Amino acid sequence: MTAPVLKYPDFNEEFKVNTDASDYAIGAVLSQKPVGNNRPIAYASRVLSRAEQNYKTTEKELLAIVWAVKHFRPYVYGTKFKIISDHKPLIWLFNVNDPGSRLIRWRLKLEEYDYEIIHKAG
Repeated sequence: MTAPVLKYPDFNEEFKVNTDASDYAIGAVLSQKPVGNNRPIAYASRVLSRAEQNYKTTEKELLAIVWAVKHFRPYVYGTKFKIISDHKPLIWLFNVNDPGSRLIRWRLKLEEYDYEIIHKAG
Protein backbone atom coordinates (compact mmCIF):
# COMPACT_ATOMS: atom_id res chain seq x y z
CA MET A 1 0.00 0.00 0.00
CA THR A 2 1.31 3.44 -0.87
CA ALA A 3 0.69 6.63 1.07
CA PRO A 4 -1.75 9.11 -0.49
CA VAL A 5 -0.19 11.96 -2.41
CA LEU A 6 -1.19 15.29 -0.92
CA LYS A 7 -1.44 18.52 -2.91
CA TYR A 8 0.05 21.82 -1.79
CA PRO A 9 -2.74 24.36 -1.23
CA ASP A 10 -3.24 26.98 -3.93
CA PHE A 11 -4.93 29.99 -2.37
CA ASN A 12 -6.12 31.10 -5.82
CA GLU A 13 -8.28 27.96 -6.15
CA GLU A 14 -11.50 27.17 -4.30
CA PHE A 15 -11.22 24.83 -1.31
CA LYS A 16 -13.61 21.96 -0.62
CA VAL A 17 -14.25 20.46 2.80
CA ASN A 18 -15.80 16.98 2.67
CA THR A 19 -17.21 15.83 6.00
CA ASP A 20 -18.82 12.69 7.35
CA ALA A 21 -19.95 11.35 10.69
CA SER A 22 -20.54 7.86 12.02
CA ASP A 23 -21.82 6.62 15.36
CA TYR A 24 -18.33 6.80 16.86
CA ALA A 25 -16.20 9.29 14.88
CA ILE A 26 -16.17 12.29 12.54
CA GLY A 27 -13.82 12.97 9.68
CA ALA A 28 -13.00 15.51 7.01
CA VAL A 29 -10.89 15.97 3.89
CA LEU A 30 -9.65 19.35 2.67
CA SER A 31 -9.18 19.30 -1.10
CA GLN A 32 -9.00 21.39 -4.24
CA LYS A 33 -9.97 20.61 -7.78
CA PRO A 34 -7.27 21.24 -10.33
CA VAL A 35 -8.04 20.36 -13.92
CA GLY A 36 -9.43 16.84 -13.61
CA ASN A 37 -10.44 15.69 -10.14
CA ASN A 38 -10.18 16.69 -6.48
CA ARG A 39 -6.77 16.32 -4.87
CA PRO A 40 -6.53 16.04 -1.08
CA ILE A 41 -4.55 18.62 0.86
CA ALA A 42 -5.18 17.30 4.37
CA TYR A 43 -7.15 14.67 6.28
CA ALA A 44 -8.55 14.98 9.80
CA SER A 45 -10.63 12.80 12.09
CA ARG A 46 -11.46 12.30 15.72
CA VAL A 47 -13.45 10.00 17.98
CA LEU A 48 -16.74 11.26 19.38
CA SER A 49 -17.04 11.64 23.14
CA ARG A 50 -19.61 9.51 24.97
CA ALA A 51 -22.00 12.47 25.10
CA GLU A 52 -21.52 13.20 21.37
CA GLN A 53 -22.25 9.56 20.54
CA ASN A 54 -25.78 10.18 21.86
CA TYR A 55 -26.41 13.02 19.38
CA LYS A 56 -28.93 12.52 16.60
CA THR A 57 -27.54 11.91 13.11
CA THR A 58 -28.14 15.49 11.95
CA GLU A 59 -26.34 16.82 15.04
CA LYS A 60 -23.34 14.55 14.40
CA GLU A 61 -23.16 15.63 10.77
CA LEU A 62 -23.30 19.34 11.71
CA LEU A 63 -20.72 18.76 14.46
CA ALA A 64 -18.45 17.25 11.81
CA ILE A 65 -18.83 20.37 9.67
CA VAL A 66 -18.21 22.83 12.51
CA TRP A 67 -15.21 20.84 13.75
CA ALA A 68 -13.73 20.47 10.24
CA VAL A 69 -14.11 24.15 9.37
CA LYS A 70 -12.44 25.12 12.65
CA HIS A 71 -9.67 22.56 12.03
CA PHE A 72 -9.03 23.83 8.49
CA ARG A 73 -9.51 27.52 9.39
CA PRO A 74 -5.98 28.54 8.30
CA TYR A 75 -6.91 27.46 4.77
CA VAL A 76 -10.57 28.48 4.43
CA TYR A 77 -10.94 31.67 6.49
CA GLY A 78 -11.37 34.68 4.24
CA THR A 79 -12.04 32.60 1.12
CA LYS A 80 -15.20 31.22 -0.47
CA PHE A 81 -15.30 27.43 -0.14
CA LYS A 82 -17.67 24.49 -0.45
CA ILE A 83 -18.73 22.10 2.29
CA ILE A 84 -19.74 18.72 0.92
CA SER A 85 -21.86 16.37 3.01
CA ASP A 86 -23.81 13.20 2.34
CA HIS A 87 -26.54 14.26 4.81
CA LYS A 88 -29.25 16.08 2.84
CA PRO A 89 -31.23 17.37 5.88
CA LEU A 90 -28.30 19.72 6.62
CA ILE A 91 -29.25 21.81 3.60
CA TRP A 92 -32.76 22.15 5.02
CA LEU A 93 -31.34 22.92 8.47
CA PHE A 94 -29.58 26.04 7.21
CA ASN A 95 -32.88 27.40 5.85
CA VAL A 96 -35.17 26.67 8.83
CA ASN A 97 -35.88 29.42 11.36
CA ASP A 98 -35.81 27.47 14.65
CA PRO A 99 -33.75 24.25 14.49
CA GLY A 100 -32.94 24.04 18.23
CA SER A 101 -30.46 25.75 20.53
CA ARG A 102 -27.41 23.48 19.98
CA LEU A 103 -27.81 23.61 16.21
CA ILE A 104 -28.30 27.39 16.27
CA ARG A 105 -25.06 27.82 18.27
CA TRP A 106 -23.18 25.70 15.74
CA ARG A 107 -24.71 27.60 12.83
CA LEU A 108 -23.56 30.85 14.45
CA LYS A 109 -20.00 29.51 14.63
CA LEU A 110 -20.08 29.17 10.84
CA GLU A 111 -21.38 32.72 10.24
CA GLU A 112 -17.88 34.18 9.91
CA TYR A 113 -17.12 31.98 6.89
CA ASP A 114 -18.11 32.34 3.24
CA TYR A 115 -19.27 28.84 2.29
CA GLU A 116 -21.85 26.88 0.35
CA ILE A 117 -23.18 23.52 1.55
CA ILE A 118 -23.57 20.90 -1.15
CA HIS A 119 -25.24 17.52 -0.78
CA LYS A 120 -23.45 14.65 -2.44
CA ALA A 121 -25.08 11.25 -2.13
CA GLY A 122 -22.80 8.81 -0.42
